[in-house]
Amino acid sequence: MKLKLLLFTLLCFVCISAGAYSFDIPNYTVETRFKANDISASIMFSHQTSSNFYMLQYNIEQEGNPRLRPHHWNGGPSCDAEIELNQFFDDIDLTQWHVTKITVTNGNHYKVYLDDVQIYESDEVGGETLAFGSIGTRAAWSGDIGESADFDYFKITNDDTQEIIYENNFNDPSKAFQNGTVSDGVYHAVGSKDNEKRGLPVDPILSAVKDMHYVVEADITLLENCASIIFGRTDNDTYYMWQLGQSGDDAFIRYHLANGNESWKAVGDGKAFPDFNAADLIGTKHRIKIEVLGNVVYTYIDDKLQDVFPQNDMTDLALLNNGEIGLRVDGKDFSQRAYIDNIKLTQYYEDGCQNVLVDDDFENVYGMGEYTKYFYIDPANAGYAEVIDDGTGNNVLYLNGTSGSETAFTRIVETYKFDYSENGDNYTGAIEDIRAVVDRHLSADYWNTICLPFDMDKALIEHVFGKGTLVTELSSVEDETMMFTNSDMIKAGVPYLIKPARNIHNGFVVPNVSATAETPLKSEFGEYAFVGVYDPVTLQTDGSQRTINKNLALDIPTADNSLLKGLRAYFQVPADKDVKLNINGVTTDITSVNAGETDSENVYNLSGVRIKNKDLTKGIYIINGKKIIKK
Repeated sequence: MKLKLLLFTLLCFVCISAGAYSFDIPNYTVETRFKANDISASIMFSHQTSSNFYMLQYNIEQEGNPRLRPHHWNGGPSCDAEIELNQFFDDIDLTQWHVTKITVTNGNHYKVYLDDVQIYESDEVGGETLAFGSIGTRAAWSGDIGESADFDYFKITNDDTQEIIYENNFNDPSKAFQNGTVSDGVYHAVGSKDNEKRGLPVDPILSAVKDMHYVVEADITLLENCASIIFGRTDNDTYYMWQLGQSGDDAFIRYHLANGNESWKAVGDGKAFPDFNAADLIGTKHRIKIEVLGNVVYTYIDDKLQDVFPQNDMTDLALLNNGEIGLRVDGKDFSQRAYIDNIKLTQYYEDGCQNVLVDDDFENVYGMGEYTKYFYIDPANAGYAEVIDDGTGNNVLYLNGTSGSETAFTRIVETYKFDYSENGDNYTGAIEDIRAVVDRHLSADYWNTICLPFDMDKALIEHVFGKGTLVTELSSVEDETMMFTNSDMIKAGVPYLIKPARNIHNGFVVPNVSATAETPLKSEFGEYAFVGVYDPVTLQTDGSQRTINKNLALDIPTADNSLLKGLRAYFQVPADKDVKLNINGVTTDITSVNAGETDSENVYNLSGVRIKNKDLTKGIYIINGKKIIKK
């Protein structure tokens, strides 16, 4: 059976992010130890793109007059100042080792220190941002002489948290910056006439992109020329693509980034694999693995590392985080054919946990052949793609981009998944064997409410939210206290309190589940209930419907703060009662009335009525967020 396909791309979301990554580090310090050998030593910082960055040039070109020459690049270079260093130091010699620091504040101002002496400061120049970016070196030339400098280490520190974002002491030669060499723990940056050399990190700046770690892998048999793996896909026109195949006698990788309107951007020239040639690659099955680790992409063939691609363009790095994957063959100019099998996508977390989001061996085919375990192949497309027996009794996905088929312009095939969003419009019908992509934020610092339309057992809970995740359910009500006890699972439609082992900032993915609860449920004990919701709901403000806050107290909504987002739960209680929560034997102290109020002069009774007169009669009141008994 042949299924027509104009451009075959398999798509699926990882739970890294629903949008581009953002780098919110407004206050940071770049530090390095350097010496200038010839002409100057130059340090790049706030590197956004190859045409947008700042640079400090410590210049020794004029004998007896060492200078700092700050630059900014905005399409091209501009020198912003000429700072003579003799005004700060007596007989300073830049050919000896010195430490310079660049402190950026509020993402729009920077100061420069040399050996702890401030020598320069500036706001943003020429519209060029000082936002957090990569670092590096630059070695060009002056006349016939190339610039040359040595660097002992580089370090970037987040000044708000004091966390070291990046550090490299060059003790490992494999971590030399691009276009330079390392010996005896020192990085050498050397330029020559008409040959500018820029050195950027090749190792991950993980602390800045600590949740950007995922792997896409597949068994690929290249039958003719090449095939491509897509990752970091945002939409039909925005994704990374590594093309693997032959170039003459070499086995080759070519890097691409499609970034809007189907315009291809070559993010690198590509290169030959060190351990495989064309004869090794064509016609033989290999396990291809692409690992995205921070800002670096590693490519493996049969577990042998073949390529390291550092992404130091911050704009393009933001797109790398999305994590959708796919496959592509294009027969417009020449034939591209391949077998694909055992495609897998795995998300990794800082705590050592991992989440397998896609794992398809193409053994299960549904409908008229357009569905596999995870993927949908639209039979309305032109071209050819089908699940076939490879001759050994094993099913594979056959991609056939025959020459002249012009398969280069449409991406249609999508994974079989369902999206659930805290903002509503959720499909709540019963459906089996889905991959659920859930747009719901959860904090590891406090208890959250949650209500999902599918079951999750203990293993799956830990798989998605991390080992040590706590889940509790309403088990009874004693006097005016709602008692919550541990649960080993999440049942479809039932509301729970959850405290995940890790923060869930950008949603999560739950593989291989069945949505069985078409409507959310409530756990009910007389007048008290814990009520789940799938879609946003407006709560009553009379005290009968309440929400939990970070301090485990219950809030009574105000008219301006009564919307509860979906995939959550609220508390249905008697409006005139001082309701408490007990979670695993620990009882909260108070009920916090009127969510969103912060005025320290506000006083409320237990029905949520604001009392302006502080000459109170006997009773229980909420004053400054605390329960007060007036006798």
